[in-house]
Amino acid sequence: MRGLTSLLVVLATTIPFPILVGASPIHHGPRSPQGHGIARAVQPRQSSGSCTDGDWNCDGMTLQRCSYGSWIEIETCITGQACSSDFTANYVIGCYWTSDSSAVSAIPASQTVAVSSDVLASSNPLSASVFSASSSVSAASVTTAFSAGTTGSASASYIGGGALASQPVSSAGSVVATGAAGATSATGVAGSSVTAGVAGSSAAPSAVVSSVVASSVVASAAPSASSSASSGSNSTVTPGSFSAPHYVLYADQWITQPPDPSTISAYNRFLLAFWVPTGPLDDAQGWQELDASSRTSILNEYHAAGIALMVSAFGSTSTPTSSGNDPTQVAQDLAAFVKQYDLDGVDVDYEDFTAMNGGTAEAWLITFQTELRSLLPSPYLISHAPVAPWFVASDYTSGGGGYAHVNQEVGSGIDFYNVQFYNQGTTEYTDCTTLLTAAASPWQGSSVFEIANNQGVELNKLVIGKPVDSSAASNGYVDAGTLAGCVTQAKSQGWNAGIMAWEYRPSDATEAQTFMSTARGSS
Repeated sequence: MRGLTSLLVVLATTIPFPILVGASPIHHGPRSPQGHGIARAVQPRQSSGSCTDGDWNCDGMTLQRCSYGSWIEIETCITGQACSSDFTANYVIGCYWTSDSSAVSAIPASQTVAVSSDVLASSNPLSASVFSASSSVSAASVTTAFSAGTTGSASASYIGGGALASQPVSSAGSVVATGAAGATSATGVAGSSVTAGVAGSSAAPSAVVSSVVASSVVASAAPSASSSASSGSNSTVTPGSFSAPHYVLYADQWITQPPDPSTISAYNRFLLAFWVPTGPLDDAQGWQELDASSRTSILNEYHAAGIALMVSAFGSTSTPTSSGNDPTQVAQDLAAFVKQYDLDGVDVDYEDFTAMNGGTAEAWLITFQTELRSLLPSPYLISHAPVAPWFVASDYTSGGGGYAHVNQEVGSGIDFYNVQFYNQGTTEYTDCTTLLTAAASPWQGSSVFEIANNQGVELNKLVIGKPVDSSAASNGYVDAGTLAGCVTQAKSQGWNAGIMAWEYRPSDATEAQTFMSTARGSS
């Protein structure tokens, strides 16, 4: 199953690349379950016409990106700005304020600031990156701060458009960061006061706090200081605490940014698809390309609305086991992505049918899940999204029992399963009986209560997955009203795991909201 109008002037916009539609069924004896019937994945970058898909270009004051071999206009810079298409040279892609850029280049190399006494940030700037120490001391593109005292208030100006101050510049007192025109304010508290001026000084009139590269941060002695820094990371947002029931919505149709949470209020999990072993694609790539401050703003909005923002890995076109990817390394790379880009967790949409049918999937998944959970402990969320028939252990004996075996070995570290109750036949899981209590041939034993009762999977981890309309999957769709009746029936029998919907469509932003609002019923 199962990409940016920036909140800042610094722009990272995703253009839809060519999409592959359709997936071939993979057969295994008389039983051949399928994954998401409409597969979507970015094709390899290709060069046709005048440019290579995905490349950036500045045509004077106009920022462009290549799509289908042609340059598409993304943004036109205004007076006082310059256009940059080279991050290596300018530390930004998009429009930036030339006056602020000049100010950065003029900062003396010796001017540094001590935060929490032990973290030194040099004046080596990297636009929109973050350094952190103590509980949540960070600076994104801050160039100068004028101190009114070691615990007083301070103001800051920003490069990259001078338009945001959502990253806290913190001290033991209340330090308010205010940017140029249009900026918002933010305050933060750290473990000790900001020392103004050159490191070690207590009363110099000004201080410099710059975004830094990892090698420019020195941390020692401070018990909660961090010695790492990254151009993509942001330490100010931590995973939220989220519990069942899970109302899940996938997004894999290129969106400029996650939708406003008010438009998906029927959900409490929003999944960006897909991350694959070679890196993020589709909406996961779009999230990566947002600047750190934009991601922070969006995450704060989502958390305030009770919505977890997760990345979905693999999808119907990724075959990590059959392709020979090492499960431990894949888990490490995926966990690093989640942490670097401040996501609340991972959905494992594993659909390597060749491996599952050949008996090699289970061992791969167990190793992968073990490593992933060790790197992403609670409160990070980890879900898996198997097709329902994979839970019938007797059909997958060569690998130990399919997802029933995976659950037995590492299920304690899996928060919930987004079970795909669709794409298994025109009459499968299309009424409450076959969905809840007695799945029909050839997928006997794969209904919700059969999986729980016969395979030992915790009932309230079995999220019912359905397409939002008949065009979102090959088959298995039921209208939201019918699904609501099944949900009411399941709840009366002790189930309350939640509902998963495939998928969010920006072309009809209300469709998924209406579907889930109805399907949830009175919950």
